Amino acid sequence: MRKKLFLYLFLTMALTQAISAQSSSGEKVEANVATPEKIEVSAENKQRITEILRETSAMSAMLRSPYNRIHFTLKSASTLWKLDEKEARAMLSVAMNDIRQIIVESDAEINRIENDAETDVSQISGGNELWVKTNRITTLRSALINQLANLDPEWGFNFLQETIKAVTNQELKTRIEGNDKYLESMLIGRIAEKDTSKALDLGRKKLSEGVSSEVVNLLQTIYGKDKEKGAAFAEDVLKQIKLSGIDPNSSWTLSNLYSFGVANIEEITKEKSNDKPIFSEQSLRDLAVLLAKQITDPLNNNNYYGLTPEFVASLQKYAPQQTMQIKKTAELQKLRAEREKARYEKSSNFNGSIQKMYEAQSKFQNEIGTKMQGLTDTNINSEQKKKIIEETKSKILESGNKSLRFTSLISLATQAANVGEKEIAIDVLEKAETFINLQPKEMREFTEVWTLAGGYASLKPERSFALVEDTIFRLNDVINAYVKFSEFQSGQAVIENDELRMGDSGGQVFGFFYYSGDLIGKLAEADFKRAKGLADKFERPEFRIETRLMIAANISQPQFNNMRRITPIISINRGFHFSGN
Repeated sequence: MRKKLFLYLFLTMALTQAISAQSSSGEKVEANVATPEKIEVSAENKQRITEILRETSAMSAMLRSPYNRIHFTLKSASTLWKLDEKEARAMLSVAMNDIRQIIVESDAEINRIENDAETDVSQISGGNELWVKTNRITTLRSALINQLANLDPEWGFNFLQETIKAVTNQELKTRIEGNDKYLESMLIGRIAEKDTSKALDLGRKKLSEGVSSEVVNLLQTIYGKDKEKGAAFAEDVLKQIKLSGIDPNSSWTLSNLYSFGVANIEEITKEKSNDKPIFSEQSLRDLAVLLAKQITDPLNNNNYYGLTPEFVASLQKYAPQQTMQIKKTAELQKLRAEREKARYEKSSNFNGSIQKMYEAQSKFQNEIGTKMQGLTDTNINSEQKKKIIEETKSKILESGNKSLRFTSLISLATQAANVGEKEIAIDVLEKAETFINLQPKEMREFTEVWTLAGGYASLKPERSFALVEDTIFRLNDVINAYVKFSEFQSGQAVIENDELRMGDSGGQVFGFFYYSGDLIGKLAEADFKRAKGLADKFERPEFRIETRLMIAANISQPQFNNMRRITPIISINRGFHFSGN
């Protein structure tokens, strides 16, 4: 596997030549991703991304944990795909082969242990090294499939099928398949966006296993793309329901299917459209009768809470013979809901101090929000904006809740900056700074410092850098302490070959530390060299790689920085995880 990882470095170095050639020729590098927007990356940022990926490839090859190496390959390929799809595919192919290899090895090892009569049962029970190993590779397999859903869903679907077929041990197969229904449904849905015929074939195979929420979601996707094919698939779904029924515990499946059909036919009628409805009038009546029988069955109706008057009226229209039973069921549910409400209102918390505190905070936030809304008026001048900002700040400072004061001031500073009042926005941030601990120890305190740094990032980057650098320095102590404690506890779930397993390891303690918005992108824009240097403030190599890749991912799509949350999450309970790809 180590030899394969050196291929990552080779592939990334090849990217240098590809990008240089494209830059010199003036060609655009376009993304091949699920989103329709084309991603244009400046020549300078292309070179920066190349530099980061080359560095991280070399660093990743030296890691001892195969899971970390695969994790970093997936992240690198995600960023690289936007610039050079061919090289990204090569990287993903290597990661796929490594995942297959680990799955096959685990399968063989479990079979060997089970067939050994003298084996201690504890060797294959939860918590042991082999069990943890299979959980880890299953997580990476899911991560890869999720990534491919956005890049090449058909490739992801084939990988999902191939890897599960390679497993012969039933217990391992069951464990791996735990999330496969969701993954399969997601992939087919993405395939449907590109090729409805192919998705329809896959959907009918899935339908043969029964009508599930995944099938209903797929039906709606196919119908949205192709009315004729969607309507034909809908009739197949109805036939399957009549043939095998639907589990009463899956009430959402049937009611959602029916509601979608009613809304669809009403819209077509209202718009006088020539579109083919997803269900004919007769099929809707058949569906309504089936649904009404489930709802009015005393053994099932508890699964159908929230029978709104509109929903009941539609059932009366399409299943008139069930009118009395439906009304009776709806009345019983209304009585149940009123009893539950009365019981809840009698609870100590409802009228107690906690509820009153939430109501007071909600009222305060609404008042602040109303004041800040005035800044969006395009007809006011700078002096009027400053007056609104000062009045809002004064109102915020009246709050006795220190945390609420801080978050409200950050929001006000952000809004002030958005309307061009940068100097007063900095003043507001400096006031907010007085309400937090700049030497954080608790998770909440780290979060507040990251949030403050995010506010300063585009207004006063020097201050933002100082906050981030100091906080990383302090986080090193927390991370090292966590690693030591995990090792003391035989922390197989988070430690692999003396490395903290990166990505979603789940189930541990502490929570998240994060900085929000496009902080790292703004810092990279202000001073790329210093922003990249943030990675080297971390003591552990895993964190240095993760931070570099997060920077590369962010600067590869600058036009999205203000549209979505690029969230680097230092997750002490889940290793060190950056979300937002």
